[in-house]
Amino acid sequence: MCDINSDNVNVETEMVYKTKILPGSLCMKCKTQKPTAIVRVNDSLCRSCLLTYTTHKFRSTLGKSKLVKANDRVLLVASGSQSSTALLHLVKEALGEGAHKRLRFSPGVVFIDESVTLQSKTECELGIQDIKKLVDDMGYPFHCVPIYQNFHSADTDADGVNEINKSSFSQAFAQLSTLTATVHFLSVIRMSVIVATARKHCYTKVMIGDTASDLSVTLLCNILQGNGNAIPFEIGVADKRYSDIVIIRPLREFSSKEVALYNRLNHLRFTVVPNILTKKASNSCIQRQTEQFVNSLQAGFPSTVNTIFRTGDKLCLDQEFTFSPCLLCQRPKDRIEELDTGLNCKKIETEVEQDKRNDVIEQQHKEMEVKEKMESLSGEEENLQIDRLSLSDVKSKLCYGCNITLKEMGEKYELLPQFILKTIQQMKNRARMKNEIKDFLL
Repeated sequence: MCDINSDNVNVETEMVYKTKILPGSLCMKCKTQKPTAIVRVNDSLCRSCLLTYTTHKFRSTLGKSKLVKANDRVLLVASGSQSSTALLHLVKEALGEGAHKRLRFSPGVVFIDESVTLQSKTECELGIQDIKKLVDDMGYPFHCVPIYQNFHSADTDADGVNEINKSSFSQAFAQLSTLTATVHFLSVIRMSVIVATARKHCYTKVMIGDTASDLSVTLLCNILQGNGNAIPFEIGVADKRYSDIVIIRPLREFSSKEVALYNRLNHLRFTVVPNILTKKASNSCIQRQTEQFVNSLQAGFPSTVNTIFRTGDKLCLDQEFTFSPCLLCQRPKDRIEELDTGLNCKKIETEVEQDKRNDVIEQQHKEMEVKEKMESLSGEEENLQIDRLSLSDVKSKLCYGCNITLKEMGEKYELLPQFILKTIQQMKNRARMKNEIKDFLL
């Protein structure tokens, strides 16, 4: 029989990748300088060519998308990681006086403080101080916002910390039974706080430092958690799920290795700010397990991240959607009522539990009720009668992933952010009112 591998040679041993720079080799770009690092698979580049390569990749991502225009107000999200540190430096260089085709937008920096989710807050506070000093040296406005901002109410006290918001967030956070649901919940709340901060300070664009490695992990996690329809919004260069804010990912073409090389060649110091996943085992949640899986494959097969990332790009056909979005994460909402999913398997038990819970929280709902006037001819006023929310009302306005998170929260929907519950209440009242007057409409 014919055998392609007739010499019994291990195919994997033939896939030799250059792991170190050979003596006497030259930069493959300029052919004159000694190489400093190896990018991609076998591309040896000197320091000057590597910095030019990374800067061009950053500028081309913004140039091809044509999203950032002159005099735009852009909010940069800082987390202290290597990617966010590289993003701040790349923006600073692009706005510099000596930059070729200098960008002309007004940047600001926001940091989301998640210390409320940690037992020890000392390291987090030190990290915030380092980030603030870095941003102050750049001369950009700095906004440090706690993750529980606006969770229950938009009003804050003189110190900028609302104890009601903090208490409400802590109650919802404590009810999450799995780390996977906790990470998903924090990511959704984090993005809502970032968007709210951008609106408050009149920013129209938001830049986050997600790399190709990060987005590859995000893509697989969304598929594993049943959020495949969110891929166009989670890994695209521009996320336009919000009507007035555009989320931009200018580092989406960078690998984590290229970001690390850029920081090292520019002598940039990044800050390690602990989060909920710090020092967690690789099998503690889906997000950590997927990250470990992708990184282990990338170490042996350098094209892993690029393959996953480009496959996700092919799935990003169109971000325009005509159906209503999820009120929690603003991603496309599945028609769960038409699917035979695990969410509907215990429908009878859920209704019984809901009846019991309604008796317990009846007083809370009475406090939330406000008197509304009969809708005027212009349609601006609401009907006086108010229907009490039920679990099915809330679940019908959430996507599959957020419904899973709500289930891990014990289906205690009253612990969700108040602005979501108010929106659902208004939608229910208007639907009921429309049903009452439909026979009188011409």
